Amino acid sequence: MDVERRTVNRAETRKQARIIHAAPSRVTDCLVRNASAVGALLVVPEDAVLPTGFLLDIPEDQALIPTKVIWREGSQVGVRFVGQLEQNEADQTD
Repeated sequence: MDVERRTVNRAETRKQARIIHAAPSRVTDCLVRNASAVGALLVVPEDAVLPTGFLLDIPEDQALIPTKVIWREGSQVGVRFVGQLEQNEADQTD
């Protein structure tokens, strides 16, 4: 039986997002399946090579979130948000 270790409930979602690697030209598309104020479950291609830390770009929320991988099983990746949420500059209006 799985033991629930989360201290904050997550809301189900299906938001398209991008994992931005340290090398800005390197990006991996993903899907945010559920999220809370402290973390999320991402779905990525099974063969995707991910860094342990990256920026998660969620265009629908106009957000860039510093993120750390906590666990990975196949195409599912559990992440923790480790920094301040930033507004996505590409989506800002003057």
